Amino acid sequence: LLLINVFMIIIGMLMDDVSGILLSTPILLPIVTALGVHPIHFAAILGVNLGMGNITPPTAPMLYLSGRVCNAKINKMLPPTLVFILFAYLPTLLITTFIPAVSLTLPKLILPKLFL
Repeated sequence: LLLINVFMIIIGMLMDDVSGILLSTPILLPIVTALGVHPIHFAAILGVNLGMGNITPPTAPMLYLSGRVCNAKINKMLPPTLVFILFAYLPTLLITTFIPAVSLTLPKLILPKLFL
């Protein structure tokens, strides 16, 4: 799962969310289901990884887009972004990946027949 996380962060750095999902889901879904990961849990892992990849340098498409929209320099935006990645996104990614109950609790409440 760690290798899948690294792969998905790299995919998120290079392309947007929709393209990353369309490219990687057909390839990785059979692999993670063979590992015993629920498909909804995999969707949560995928979303967190791609979101993190979109703001992670060196390519960081969303970081550059927000800099252009707000007329802010990337040099000023980078240190707070790195702190956010280290202390918010990385722990969230690890919790989502290795504690399935976090990402499966709400779907179990809404669709209990899916988890029988």
